[in-house]
Amino acid sequence: MKKLISSIAIASGFSFAIPMIDVEASIGVWNQSPKGYIQYPSNTGNSIDLENDLNLGDETKFSGKLKIELPILPKLYLQYTDMEFTGKGNLQNIRFGDYIFNASVDSKITAKQYDIGLYYNIPLVKTLSFGAIDPEIGVIVKILDFEAVVSGQAKEVRSGVTANYTEKVSQTVPIPLGYAYLGINFPTLFGVWGELKGIKYDENYFYEYALGIRVRPIDLGAGHIFVEGGYRFQRLRLKDVEDITADIKVGGFFGNIGISF
Repeated sequence: MKKLISSIAIASGFSFAIPMIDVEASIGVWNQSPKGYIQYPSNTGNSIDLENDLNLGDETKFSGKLKIELPILPKLYLQYTDMEFTGKGNLQNIRFGDYIFNASVDSKITAKQYDIGLYYNIPLVKTLSFGAIDPEIGVIVKILDFEAVVSGQAKEVRSGVTANYTEKVSQTVPIPLGYAYLGINFPTLFGVWGELKGIKYDENYFYEYALGIRVRPIDLGAGHIFVEGGYRFQRLRLKDVEDITADIKVGGFFGNIGISF
C-alpha cells in the first residue's frame, strides 16, 4: 500500500512538471463473490464446486490502478488486484491431486493479478467531442499468480493410506488480453465508463469487464479528485491446461477514490 501511494504521489508530481503528461490514479475495494469449479487432475471425473463443496464466501479485497498518458507514445496501464478466498467444506469421495478426500476440508484459493499494458486513445474522438467521449484500445498482459490448497483427511491414490494430507496446485502465468475502454463525461461533474479485457484460444478463455459511475466533486484546477462505484466481473475457463480444468467466475460491486491530472 505504501509503495502504491508513493508511486501515485511521484506520478502526480511528475505530471505537474511536464504538463503534456496526464496521470490518473485510483485505489479502492472490490467485493468478490466466487462461483464455479476446479478439477485437478483433469479428466478424472471429479470436480470441486467452490460454493457447495468448499463453502468459499464473499471477500472484499484491495485494488489499485494507474494510467499514464504520454503524447504520441503509447499510454501506460498498470493495475493490481488482490484475490483470496478461504472456506471449510465437505468433500465426498472427490479426488484433488494425489488424494481422494472424503471428509471435512480446509481450503484456500488465491489469484493475485498484475496487469501491465499499453493503449492508445482512438484518434480525434476525444478532441472532436471536447473531452466528452474518451475511447481507448490496447493490449494488456495479466500476470495471474494462482494457487489452490485443500487440507483434510484423505486417501493417497498410490499407497491407499488414509491420513491427514494437504494438496496444493499453483501456477504463475502471463495472459495477453485485448483491451477496450469507453468513458462518457457529461457537462456536470458526472460520468460513466466501461472497460473490457479478454482472450480466447481453443476451449480456453478469460474475460473481464467493469462498468462504473464516476463523480468529480473536487476541482483542483489542473485536475480533479473523483469517486466511483460500479460492478466488476471476471471469468477464467481452462480445459486441461497443466492438468487443470476449471471454470471460475468472480463478480461483485466495487468502490474507488482517485485523482486525475
